Amino acid sequence: MAEPLENLFASFTYGLTDEPRFGSFVLKDINPLSGTVKQRPIYPPNDAMRVLQRQVVGWLRGIAVPLPYSTGGQRGNSPLGNVRRHAHNRYFFLTDLKGAFENLLVGRVVQALTQIAPQLAQEAITIEAFLWRYCATPSGGIPTGSPSSTLMFNLTLGALLDENLGKYCNENNIIYTRYIDDLTFSSLALITKAQRREIRRIITSAGLVINEQKTQVLDLAKQPIVINGIGLELGGRTFVPGAYRRRLQGMLRRAIKLGDVPPDEIHGRMGAVQACLGTSSWLAFNRSEARLMSLYMTWRESQQGRPIRRTA
Repeated sequence: MAEPLENLFASFTYGLTDEPRFGSFVLKDINPLSGTVKQRPIYPPNDAMRVLQRQVVGWLRGIAVPLPYSTGGQRGNSPLGNVRRHAHNRYFFLTDLKGAFENLLVGRVVQALTQIAPQLAQEAITIEAFLWRYCATPSGGIPTGSPSSTLMFNLTLGALLDENLGKYCNENNIIYTRYIDDLTFSSLALITKAQRREIRRIITSAGLVINEQKTQVLDLAKQPIVINGIGLELGGRTFVPGAYRRRLQGMLRRAIKLGDVPPDEIHGRMGAVQACLGTSSWLAFNRSEARLMSLYMTWRESQQGRPIRRTA
């Protein structure tokens, strides 16, 4: 017979020398590729809460199910992997969930968990009380910055949103993916107003709020687009967005000339370039990307004490 959840949850706090709790602050989060700015409330855990949250993650993984439409927050996920699922389509409908974690209330999480694992339904009150105490913001949402939040968010949306959206999209030859709170829909055929209206209805019926300012209807035949900071052209080629590439080229030139740019910052920003280009060879780069990579190689040689080549 399975151990009552009340006892299991009590064991999560056993031996803690401090009261588990979250702090709070607002983070100005800037996407390094797209330049998009978000003000995010962050709830960092203290040491005791971090220990407890590791136990919560283990419990959630024990009831986790496959998430075929989720492309973020899991091992092996990446923005590039998300974009590649849509690479050979032409028409796009992009949207974003407003205040996604903060607006996903504890009651919805409990609903999803009992849908995933029906045997938990008889202990729904115990689960809700535990989540309110250790896994929620003061307003009852999921705390951004908590170790368990992304998994909890993905499981909840997998059950309450992805199943219904995925079914509808499959029936209408639309590719759907969700990179955490960014939703991407694409098709070879035009995604009609009626289809977008039904997609919206499914999202809002799950208790989620659409961010209208981030919602776009796009046609790759008219111009390339940017998804999660990664550029995509008609035909499936991904590229580094121009604004980011130009900023990075300026940083590299300064680093080569003055040597006052921290190497970790350059490596981090080049990691974002890798996220766009994947394992592309130099032959697949356009002229601007090849110039960027040449600058990067020159900088690396300067770090190794080799002569610096002149760059374009």
